[in-house]
Amino acid sequence: MIYTVTLNTTLDLVYETAQISKNEINKTELKVLSVGGKGINISRALRSLEVESQAFGFYGGQMKELLLTKLATEGILNHLIQIKGNTRTNLKIIENNLKNVVEFNEISPKILQEELEAILKLIKNKCTKGDFLVLAGSLPQDVPADFYKDIINIVQKKDTQVLLDTSGDPLRQGIRAGPDFLKVNFEEIRAIKAGEDLETLIRGLSKAGIKKIMVTDGAKRVLYWDGTRVLSAVPPKVEGAASVGSGDSVDAGMIYSIIKGFDPINLLKTSVACGTANLLTYAPGQIDKKKVKNLTRDITVKEL
Repeated sequence: MIYTVTLNTTLDLVYETAQISKNEINKTELKVLSVGGKGINISRALRSLEVESQAFGFYGGQMKELLLTKLATEGILNHLIQIKGNTRTNLKIIENNLKNVVEFNEISPKILQEELEAILKLIKNKCTKGDFLVLAGSLPQDVPADFYKDIINIVQKKDTQVLLDTSGDPLRQGIRAGPDFLKVNFEEIRAIKAGEDLETLIRGLSKAGIKKIMVTDGAKRVLYWDGTRVLSAVPPKVEGAASVGSGDSVDAGMIYSIIKGFDPINLLKTSVACGTANLLTYAPGQIDKKKVKNLTRDITVKEL
C-alpha cells in the first residue's frame, strides 16, 4: 500500500478573475474547493493514475466535516486524526489578464504532543514490508524539525520505502536518515547546501543512501539521479491555469513509475508529464491520465 502523510492539511479555494484591483470590489468565480496539502495532492494524483493510496494527516475546526465530505466524494481513502486546532484555509486567485497566481496561505495550527504521538502510532501500525510511505510538505507550528527523520528511521526498520519531499530544516534532517527517494525543487536544495553545481550536489546526496533523486526547476528542466547517472528533461510548454500542485503531481508520477517498474528514462518522462498535466486543471493533482500519456511524447531525455 502507498501511504501519504500531510501534517499541514488545508482547505484550498481557487478563484478566477480578470485582474485584482485595489480599493475596488473584485468580481471572481470559484473554480474549485478542494482538500489540499502536498500528501493529499499526491494521493489525488495517484488516484487519477488509477493507483490506490491512503492519506494520513490531521484535521479539525469548523470546516472538518466539509473536509471529510470532500475526500469521500473524490474517493480518497484516508486516516485523518482530529486535532484541537483548525485546519488552515488557503486562498488562490488566478489573474487571467496577467497570467498570474496570488496566494494567501493561512498559518498552520499548533499540533499537540498527544496528536503527534497519535499519528506516529498510526504510521507504525499501518506501514509494513513492501509498503511505500510519502512524507511531503512543511511541518506545522511546534513540530520538531527532525520529525520526518524520526519517521524515516521507524519505517525503514519495517522495510517500508520512503519518499521525502519537504524543505528547510525538515529536509536537512530528513536527508540524514537516508530516505529511499528524494524529490525537491531547485530552490529547496540550494537553500540547504549552496556553492556546488547541481549535478555534483545530486551525486553527493546519493552517498547518504538515497537511491533516486529528482530535482525540479519550474518550467526550465527536471534532473533525475537513477543511481548511476544524471538525466535531464525539459517540461513541454502548455497553456495552463496554475502551477499549484505540479510538484506534487511529479511525486505521484515518480511513485507510479517506480511501482510499475519503468526504466529511468520513462520514469523521468512520466514524472515530468504528470507535473505538466497538472497545469491543465484547477484542482492540485487532479490530472488526466490520457493527457499524461500524450505529453510524454513531447519530452526528450538527455544524459548529463
